[in-house]
Amino acid sequence: MTIIGEGIRPEIKEQGECVSTSGTPNCIGNAECPATGNTEGKTPNKCTCNDEYTANDDKTMCEAKVGTPCDDSTPCVSGSTCDTTCKVNAGQSCAGGLTCVTTATCEGGTTCKIKDGQTCPADSTDCIAHATCHSDGSSLECTCGADYTVNGDSTQCEAKVGTPCDDSTPCVAGSTCDTTCKVNAGQSCAGGLTCVTTATCEGGTTCKIKDGQTCPADSTDCIAHATCHSDGSSLECTCGADYTVNGDSTQCEAKVGTPCDDSTPCVSGSTCDTTCKVNAGQSCAGGLTCVTTATCEGGTTCKIKDGQTCPADSTDCIAHATCHSDGSSLECTCGADYTVNGDSTQCEAKVGTPCDDSTPCVSGSTCDTTCKVNAGQSCVGGLTCVTTATCEGGTTCKIKDGQTCPADSTDCIAHATCHSDGSPLECTCGADYTVNGDSTQCEAKVGTPCDDSTPCVAGSTCDTTCKVNAGQSCAGGLTCVTTATCEGGTACKIKDGQTCPADSTDCIAHATCHSDGSPLECTCGADYTVNGDSTQCDVE
Repeated sequence: MTIIGEGIRPEIKEQGECVSTSGTPNCIGNAECPATGNTEGKTPNKCTCNDEYTANDDKTMCEAKVGTPCDDSTPCVSGSTCDTTCKVNAGQSCAGGLTCVTTATCEGGTTCKIKDGQTCPADSTDCIAHATCHSDGSSLECTCGADYTVNGDSTQCEAKVGTPCDDSTPCVAGSTCDTTCKVNAGQSCAGGLTCVTTATCEGGTTCKIKDGQTCPADSTDCIAHATCHSDGSSLECTCGADYTVNGDSTQCEAKVGTPCDDSTPCVSGSTCDTTCKVNAGQSCAGGLTCVTTATCEGGTTCKIKDGQTCPADSTDCIAHATCHSDGSSLECTCGADYTVNGDSTQCEAKVGTPCDDSTPCVSGSTCDTTCKVNAGQSCVGGLTCVTTATCEGGTTCKIKDGQTCPADSTDCIAHATCHSDGSPLECTCGADYTVNGDSTQCEAKVGTPCDDSTPCVAGSTCDTTCKVNAGQSCAGGLTCVTTATCEGGTACKIKDGQTCPADSTDCIAHATCHSDGSPLECTCGADYTVNGDSTQCDVE
């Protein structure tokens, strides 16, 4: 037997024999002399290192395995370092749950890698994943790359947002791996960072959960104007009643009538003007408000007002207006037969233009298939009055005799007044006048002053006052025209020497209508002589 150090070499054939029953065996430290028939399968009577130890190369020492207590007299196996117990060095396997030295971590459960911020040998490849060994100015250290951030215990380089990731390369806190790292809802996306697919970067500042996506109870991370509530099966972010989700579910757009601003846009087809208002060409049914440049025509569609700009070839101008250039820009303008109303919302039909409920007439006129001028309004230029009025003197529409009139009206035809006949107020010709056949004129009775604008009743002629024509009754003292006389106080007869119509029987008694060579005249017969005022044929 050969003695080396404290004992004999274990496992050396034909040497290092020991006797397990001879008291304390002469084996090196942390070795034992197995007995014959031992159950551990060790060679009997040969010095053998205990289970927590391994013999060194020349069998002179039992070195402590990883995890085994160690000290200066009990060194660790190669590839490990003593730190109260033996721990695996960087670059060595840690498979099976072996503990790495404090400056390293068991990466992937397979290999010890040097942590971020720990010193490393030049050109080392043993830094944790995505870290490299370089100088900080004084010493070499493992440092995570630019696209990574070290975790809290320096054991891992976590991928920043936008950096590729997988199970072995997790993302920084507040983000999730989806091929690359994307920001979680509720976290900052400032600087153009990409949110997870279920969220959107609202306002360029914060990731918010999209409409229709699941959300945690009581979450305040839904997109603006959406809340987290149950759809009956799960919690989801849903836009409020006054909002509609946009096409990609990233925004709750304000409905018409809802307050809006740059961060809260309006639904398609409307524009923000403190609240959302309907654009021209869109439906305003149900009382929706149009933009200020348009009006809700017929309670159905917003149409561009007269004088407001319009896109080329627009068909969205108000009725009877078209989009054309005023010389500088395109504007909706009422047609030639129409006039715009006071607030530019309607083209009103001029007098003579067809009209209906949707196309009203200009002020001062009334719709009767076409627009006609109201009583009291000008009819100059041949404009047509309403059927209850006449264009008196070619200047003003006046209410006809027998037609209703407003109290105190001064718009009756000449010589008619507005008074009650016992029921409604009507225009009625005065006592000295008689209404003509179509009720458009009060004609002066015999004896009443007359002129071109006040004609006489039929059967009389105007001569300062109205006088009875020849052949007409003058009973009651009516005055005949100057060419006739009231014969017998009953009928006006043409005086001797006055012109008469052919075959007239209206000459004074004993005179006949014949020609003296020029015009026809009433002339007393051969047996008669005309008196001094030509009113009578006296017997010779």
